Amino acid sequence: MTEDLKLVLDAIHSLDQSLNAKIDSVNESLNAKIDNVNESLNAKIDSVNESLNAKIDSVNESLNAKIDKVHDDLWQAINELRLSMDNEVKHAIRIVAEGHLDLSRRLDKSELHYAHKEDYEVRLIILEQDVRSIKEKLKMT
Repeated sequence: MTEDLKLVLDAIHSLDQSLNAKIDSVNESLNAKIDNVNESLNAKIDSVNESLNAKIDSVNESLNAKIDKVHDDLWQAINELRLSMDNEVKHAIRIVAEGHLDLSRRLDKSELHYAHKEDYEVRLIILEQDVRSIKEKLKMT
């Protein structure tokens, strides 16, 4: 039985070597496939990343263009308001100021006439008193 055992052990050893060789072969094959899948996935990820970066850049450029347009539109509106203020509002203020100046002159003129009226009233009272005085003197004589 030793020979039989030796034959069995040799067969098992041979089978073990054969299986180890097949396992190594399958392992290498699987590692190669995993490396290929890994490289393929990395390439796809890089492609998607580049695509997303390109899309982000495109959206960024589009937004920057829109922001620039809004900025330009706002500056144009501000300039139009300034021009309107210079042409219309300042002119209207000037007209109102001139109207106030005219009113002030009229008030001054009216106050002058009122002052003269008071002078005339005082003078009239004095003259009336003088006339009464003269009438009384005439009556006495």
